Amino acid sequence: MIPKKRAPFPRVFLHTLGCSKNDVDSQRFAEVFVRAGAKMVDSPEEADWGFVNTCGFIVPAIEESLRAIFDLENLKARGVLSAIGVIGCLYSRFGEELRKELPKVDYWIPCEGWSELGALFGFEKELGRLPARIRLSSQAPWVRSLKIVEGCSNHCSYCTIPAIRGPLRSVPREFLLEEARTLVEEGARELCIIGQDITRYGEDLSPRESLPGLLRDLGDILPRDIWLRLLYLHPGGIGETFWREVLHIPQVIPYADIPVQHGDERILERMNRRDSRKRLESIFETARKISPAMVFRTTIMVGFPGEDRRAFEELLDFLKLVRFHRLGCFVYSPEEGTPGASYPDQVDPSEARERLERVMALQEEISLQHQETLLGKELEVVVEQREGAILLGRSYREAPDVDGQIEMALPEKAVDPGNRVKVRILEALEHDLRGEIL
Repeated sequence: MIPKKRAPFPRVFLHTLGCSKNDVDSQRFAEVFVRAGAKMVDSPEEADWGFVNTCGFIVPAIEESLRAIFDLENLKARGVLSAIGVIGCLYSRFGEELRKELPKVDYWIPCEGWSELGALFGFEKELGRLPARIRLSSQAPWVRSLKIVEGCSNHCSYCTIPAIRGPLRSVPREFLLEEARTLVEEGARELCIIGQDITRYGEDLSPRESLPGLLRDLGDILPRDIWLRLLYLHPGGIGETFWREVLHIPQVIPYADIPVQHGDERILERMNRRDSRKRLESIFETARKISPAMVFRTTIMVGFPGEDRRAFEELLDFLKLVRFHRLGCFVYSPEEGTPGASYPDQVDPSEARERLERVMALQEEISLQHQETLLGKELEVVVEQREGAILLGRSYREAPDVDGQIEMALPEKAVDPGNRVKVRILEALEHDLRGEIL
């Protein structure tokens, strides 16, 4: 094999796994690479160095991260890459144990390891708590994420995040306002407000701040047609006052991702969720009274230790009552180091998978009923891509990457991705919609 000509500074390929919070971190790591003189490239075959920003949250994510590392190891063995590195959650969770198992990896960078990455280049300039961000080519410019908190202090009994990412830390308000301005100047028309639990934003700052206060400040400085989408709201931090403060901010769209995890009070208590079923029901009922157009996404976990048939039926009753528009369901994964992994009454995995199928079958019925209420109505839709003679897009009702899409026939006049159009809905499916551009 003819060796590749090496650039004065390495060409770097950065592969990101996991959630949108990791996407934001990768953009900051890319800024460090570029500031040090490296060039970001889109594929490992173009690169000198290959890095993977890993996820270590649950077993399937760990397995996916390990596969990505093995792929980089193979490319290094073939001489395609001269060095490889592992970034983020997997290393922060398993540390030296992981390094011993993967001796072919050259560089190890923990979560938020901006300084450690800069040191690889002899780049001694102070990076501060948070570097700026560079949008990677795989990410659309019109929808960006604004991560307002890092870590989590809730300590749910199934969750590894506090051990991996540490306790909750809020990003200072002025930094966020400046970053939001920059993202909009770069072309963003939708900002997803993210963090492990954004409802606790500002409680660790001095003076103490709040999520509604931050959103009001964002509303004051951003154009009125910007969408602010609220993701990962812990129900413990939401009440009637919260909804009344937030839903009247013009840029805040009536969409919220609120992971409730379960609907049975005994299981919620074992999860250390600290929410009664009655209070959970009131959260959604109150928001719908204030904003009838409100759309809710949630996450449900089945098979948690102690979930007997009665508890599972309670969960189904809860879902029938609240009627979420969007729902993700997962089988509980006993994670090393969490209290839940040591509970004695673990649920048989086959039984848990059967329960997942029942939840998703119920949700498809509920989702289709919600979708059918839109027939004949008009929605503002952001066009995201073209597939043959069809355009695909989203309204405020669909979050990026996790919800359905809206299909539209290609109009006579071209519509560039990122633009918004008015669409009349003609057909409703369980997750997607079809319509015509007006």
